[in-house]
Amino acid sequence: MNETEKTKQQLIEENEALKATIAEFERLETDRAKAGKAIVESEEKKKAQQYLDIADVMLISIDLMGIVQLVNPKGCEVLGYPEEEIIGKNWFDNFIPERMRKPVKEVAKKVFSGEMEAVKYYENEILTKSGAERIIAWHNSILKDDSGKVIGTLSSGEDITERKKHELDLKRSRQRFEDLVNLLPEAVFETDQNFVLTYVNQRALDVFGYTGEDILIGMNGLEMLIPEDRDRGMKNFMSRYKGDDPGMVEYKAIKKNGSIFPILFHASSITENGKLIGIRGIIIDITDRKKIEDELYESKELFSLFMRYSPIYTFIKEVTPNESRVLIASENFKDMIGIPGSEMEGKTMYELFPAEFAKKITDDDWAVVSEGTVMKLDEDLNGRNYTSIKFPITLGGKTMLSGYTIDNTERTIAEIELRKSKQILEGIMNSIPVRVFWKDKNLVYLGCNLAFAQDAGFSDPKDIIGKDDFQMIWQSQAELYRSDDLEVIKSGIPKLNIEEPQTTPDGSTITLLTSKSPLLNSNGEVTGVLGTYMDISERKMAEEALQDSEEKFSKAFQTSPYAITLTKIKNGEFIEINDAFSTITGFSREEAIANSSLGLNLWVDIEERNKMIFELLSGQIVSGKELRFKRKNGEIMIGLFSAQIINLHTEPYILASIDDITKRKQVDQELAKYREHLEDLVKERTAELEEKNAELEKFNNLFVGRELRIKELKDKVKELEKRLQNKN
Repeated sequence: MNETEKTKQQLIEENEALKATIAEFERLETDRAKAGKAIVESEEKKKAQQYLDIADVMLISIDLMGIVQLVNPKGCEVLGYPEEEIIGKNWFDNFIPERMRKPVKEVAKKVFSGEMEAVKYYENEILTKSGAERIIAWHNSILKDDSGKVIGTLSSGEDITERKKHELDLKRSRQRFEDLVNLLPEAVFETDQNFVLTYVNQRALDVFGYTGEDILIGMNGLEMLIPEDRDRGMKNFMSRYKGDDPGMVEYKAIKKNGSIFPILFHASSITENGKLIGIRGIIIDITDRKKIEDELYESKELFSLFMRYSPIYTFIKEVTPNESRVLIASENFKDMIGIPGSEMEGKTMYELFPAEFAKKITDDDWAVVSEGTVMKLDEDLNGRNYTSIKFPITLGGKTMLSGYTIDNTERTIAEIELRKSKQILEGIMNSIPVRVFWKDKNLVYLGCNLAFAQDAGFSDPKDIIGKDDFQMIWQSQAELYRSDDLEVIKSGIPKLNIEEPQTTPDGSTITLLTSKSPLLNSNGEVTGVLGTYMDISERKMAEEALQDSEEKFSKAFQTSPYAITLTKIKNGEFIEINDAFSTITGFSREEAIANSSLGLNLWVDIEERNKMIFELLSGQIVSGKELRFKRKNGEIMIGLFSAQIINLHTEPYILASIDDITKRKQVDQELAKYREHLEDLVKERTAELEEKNAELEKFNNLFVGRELRIKELKDKVKELEKRLQNKN
């Protein structure tokens, strides 16, 4: 069959067979290429796997979901897991500490989305299988496919946990050294071989008056001394290097502000391979010591002056068994015996006082010196009272007597006044209605006022001293009282206004309002408890009566047919409303309490409220004032408003009532309209009657005129008839 003889169908079939053959060749070529690529990739993978296996750093690859795709043996070793327990796991959820997961995930998300560039190096903690954390230094690279799309990351990590720990330990050690050196009271320094300062502690800065901004480092240490001491300082430095130790050397140094001050200097050489490389030492600011030495010298002078001009009578004597001679005495003895101290010096007691008094003083002085005791004497002289203290002293190996005398006259007077004050205080305590008592730390009574003693069944406050609450008539309340006492003593904090029961001598029980405070000595130490109380039984009864009254008021408040409100005067905020208010206005209690009269738009005319507030603040009481209000549904209502200001807890409030007269006003308006209509009818009927009356009057006038005319005609007829008769 030739080409022309082939049918159309045969051509189609041959064409399809040819296409199938071509497709098969293409498939074979693709498979061959894939096989070749697989061989190449297999070789590369083997090389890569060998690198992964021998690498001494962690190698981790994760995809966009955070799933681990690759981990090398080092990574398994650090994490503590076998490879099969790592591959396929979410890196963030399993190998990052929980506290860091969220921020690390957010950073990874931004890197994968292209919002931020990947950080090529960073350090963070990872979580191992044992639960321990390791610090890893990561180097990161982004993995992309052939189209450039990010498919994950490949990171190499070095375990730097131990290095970090060593760095931290080293840092802490250095910090500890610096802290210790900075705590020293001496200035510490180091210099190089040219005496240039290379280190100073904080004390050195303080001593020389420098701050961190103008630190001493880099300055020559010799320049810190005054010029006159620098050569001596250099020689001492060199002698130390040669092995000589001059010890602590005193110099004069210069502060930053130019002031000069004394220092003690001690240093040692720093050598390396027998070569001087620097100086290390300490500097002590002896300004205060010098000042003390100067003050000590001055104090000796002051002592002499004090002994001569002491405000108390001061003396030093040389004493033998038969003689007591004044060596030094204060000048104020002139006030006591009429002779100043300077004139007493060198004189014996017999030369200064009467013989009997002089012998007593001499015997007392010898007893103090010979027995080595301290003697205290109360003496009266020239109408005044004195106390003398005498004691032995040793000067130059010789025992002498020293002492002083105090004029107690004013103190004695003050003690008398104090006793009077105590008597007055006791009088006040015994006259007040408040009961007062005090106890020691063992809760034993030390004292009380008369009212307290009488409450306890005693006639004298002294009878209660030494007793405790278990020995009182209120022994049934003893544990309660003592519990409060101990709490105050242990805490040192007062307990105020405690309501407590108490049994009285007649066996009844009253209510007390008690306050207790810690009892302190002169050193501020707690030595017991001080308490006061009042009998508030009658007040409690009054409070209960008041509560009953308030309950009655509350019932009246709620059952009143009038709307009653309690509002703050400053802003109209509702404090309380009754049920009638809700019925009349349509606002629920919750709506009202959560708002104010202004917020509910209750007032039709706000000026009416302002005027009412002004009247109340002026001291007026608003009563039965007709005002307009707006209901919740917007209707206008008319109420008779009454109000007054009341004070609750020192804050002014408005207590107000509203009598809804809207319907009454509507009825009144209807009645007014009816009256007006009735008046119009009356006026109309009156006008009609007046018109009829006018017509009637007109007719009547006409009728009356007519009758008069007829009468006149009749009279004329009669007159004519009479005339006619006369004529006839």
